[in-house]
Amino acid sequence: MCNPASFVLTKDRVFWSKLTDSHDEIVKEFSLCESIRNESVSTMEVCLLKVEIIPPKETDFATPLDQWVFRVDSSPVPKWFDAVADEKRARNELVKWAAAKIISKGERSIKGGAVYASGSASVRASGSASVTASGSASVTAYDSASVTAYDSASVRASGSASVTASDSA
Repeated sequence: MCNPASFVLTKDRVFWSKLTDSHDEIVKEFSLCESIRNESVSTMEVCLLKVEIIPPKETDFATPLDQWVFRVDSSPVPKWFDAVADEKRARNELVKWAAAKIISKGERSIKGGAVYASGSASVRASGSASVTASGSASVTAYDSASVTAYDSASVRASGSASVTASDSA
């Protein structure tokens, strides 16, 4: 299973999705080619590098981004892979990913996509939204929204919303 924050790197670009943190879904969303045939040696060459940058404590999205842990989630890696340069490229995108997907305070309504709520955040989720909540975040879910809650997060659900709770959530 893919973890937040998931990225797919090509030689020149870094891709991530507002809708998911699944590498396979990111590949589909952006119509990326995972491998190409090298006719001169009759082998397949990997075109993509799948990476994740995750909080050191899995559900603590309030941890400063520079403390999140980088890891490669691909094997084999492309020929162009450079551990230092590719981590730097992914970490640069992590800032944009976090701005779009982490809600740590205030109120926000979402109708689709995947977000992570922590701290004093209050989220109203509907439609196909997916929320992972931790800390003291609160989520109200409607329609087909799904919520996974940890720690002391609170969830109110109605309609066909689904909830998975752990710890004291």
